[in-house]
Amino acid sequence: MPPASLPAALALAAAAGAALALAVGAALARHRRQRDGGPGYSLAALVERAPDAVVIHAPDGTALEPNAAARHALGLGDSVERISLLDVVALDDQPAARAHLATLAADGPARSDLRLRSSGTRRPFEVSSGRVEGRVLTIARDVGPRAERERQALAARDRAQAAARDKSAFLDSMGHELRTPLTAVLGFAELLRDEVEPESRGLVQAIETGGRRLLQTLDDVLDLARLDSGRAALRPVPLDAAEVVGRAAGRHRATAEADGLALRVEAPERVPATLDAGLLDRVVGTLVGRAVASTDRGRVTVEIVDDAATVTVRVLDTGPGIAPDVLPTLFDENRSRGAHPTPAGATALALPIARRLVDLAGGTISAESRWGEGSAFTVVLPRGPIPELAPAAA
Repeated sequence: MPPASLPAALALAAAAGAALALAVGAALARHRRQRDGGPGYSLAALVERAPDAVVIHAPDGTALEPNAAARHALGLGDSVERISLLDVVALDDQPAARAHLATLAADGPARSDLRLRSSGTRRPFEVSSGRVEGRVLTIARDVGPRAERERQALAARDRAQAAARDKSAFLDSMGHELRTPLTAVLGFAELLRDEVEPESRGLVQAIETGGRRLLQTLDDVLDLARLDSGRAALRPVPLDAAEVVGRAAGRHRATAEADGLALRVEAPERVPATLDAGLLDRVVGTLVGRAVASTDRGRVTVEIVDDAATVTVRVLDTGPGIAPDVLPTLFDENRSRGAHPTPAGATALALPIARRLVDLAGGTISAESRWGEGSAFTVVLPRGPIPELAPAAA
């Protein structure tokens, strides 16, 4: 080689080496990006490794391209060119699958719940499809476990409702069987009260008191059963809440005065509302009766406060209060009777039933107390439409 051509040859070799190095470097960089999931990572690889079943196909459901999860879930082999999406749909769900494809062709995205073939069985899948550059991307998510959990939950609910209905029917029957002899016992006790010698009247009074207490307990058990079974219904009517509350409190006035207690009702002249009169009367009567029975001196005060949306009734007493360990479960029907003393004239279910009734009306009931200072019970009820009441009688 002539001396003049040697530098040129060396320069050409150097350029070729640099080009080869650049090509190898680019290849290595592309490999790293693919390996590391960087921008160069192929979409096909991402789809292939997706955890959900993904199928790319033609708009009519043919020419399937399933990923690994789809081949495994649907039991597809490597050759799927002649398989249509409809071929893996349960026969009963074929109309829904065709509607799915029609929606996809007309509007774009489509979503359906379809049973697909899976290892020889038919399993429910949540199928979502969307168009991508002339093809369709379909994602099928196996919702079999979720559907089974929902089925079990519905079955458990149905069993619980059936058990509640059976319990309610049993208690209704038992209540009738017990109420008849109890009524007879109370009737004869009233007759005996005037027939026996004065020194024996205390025994007759004990029979009558025990019978009435048992009858009240029976009524409370039946009321609780009706609430459990969902047979209790609200009957809201236009009323004057102040009048209903005053009447409920007034039933306990004679007892309060006999015990040396002052019973006051502090309320606006009229409180028009749309409420269930029986519910309001029952709840207020329970709270006032509890307050009178629990208070040995001082007073019981019933307050009514109204605004545009609610009617609030507060029953306050100056009794001994409620022990701190009793207060959190005061409205719990499963509470232990020994741990939660019940005032005379009431039953252990009176307050739990009051809470259930207030819940039924969409309201709230709460209790506050300071041991040795008294208690305050607060009931807040939705006022409902405010009616125009007739003028009060003169």
